Amino acid sequence: QAQSWSEKVIVERASQTIPSEQVLRQLQQAIDKKMPAGSRYEIDVAGRNLSLVLPRGKTSDVAVSALRINQANSQFSAMISAPANDPAAVKTSVTGRFFRVLEVPVLNKRIANGDIIERNDIHWLTLRASAVSRNVITDVEQLLGMTPARTALAGKPLMNGAVRAPRLVTKGSLVTMVLKTPHMVLTSKGKALGHAAKGETVKVMNTQSKTVIEGEVTATGMVWVTATAFMPLGVAELATTAARN
Repeated sequence: QAQSWSEKVIVERASQTIPSEQVLRQLQQAIDKKMPAGSRYEIDVAGRNLSLVLPRGKTSDVAVSALRINQANSQFSAMISAPANDPAAVKTSVTGRFFRVLEVPVLNKRIANGDIIERNDIHWLTLRASAVSRNVITDVEQLLGMTPARTALAGKPLMNGAVRAPRLVTKGSLVTMVLKTPHMVLTSKGKALGHAAKGETVKVMNTQSKTVIEGEVTATGMVWVTATAFMPLGVAELATTAARN
């Protein structure tokens, strides 16, 4: 008890603090439950520390109530209380905004053109949907097994066109042309006149006759051709070429 007007009395009691991170986590979970299934959101609380101070001995569980979400302007308001379901709970109101976020696959290391992107080369980056353009690759399957069109840096979203199928045939390389029918399989050597990935077509010049035909790349250095494509070689020439190879 103060003895005069110039004295002051300080009353202290044991307390515990619920950190702001825990409160935000509860608030985030409550908002997620009200959003469309499969979507993820992050929240931005209007400039305040959400930590709560409770008497020691009280449970530290947090309740979120009176949650209102305005989809039109991406704003929310709610009441935070702790301990949950306690008539004497400490309460505080919060307002803020919410933002939909996406998990975007990015490289975890620098990868050069010609190197194949594998699953262990991928790292996931969380970005606000508003910051992800339509051209950003968000499906990891569009990256796996591909190679950068030019050297790609780690940690940066990749755009459509930044990766392509690896070249299995390169311009000037020797390839094996294969003609397969129900009754026979014939092969001949040729020189690729362009670059091509699996499933793409490439022009090949026969190394013996210098005749140019077109076929589909099926494997490294392997080009499948049709009987129609092989016709310019001539039956006799084809048999001779196949025998030589």
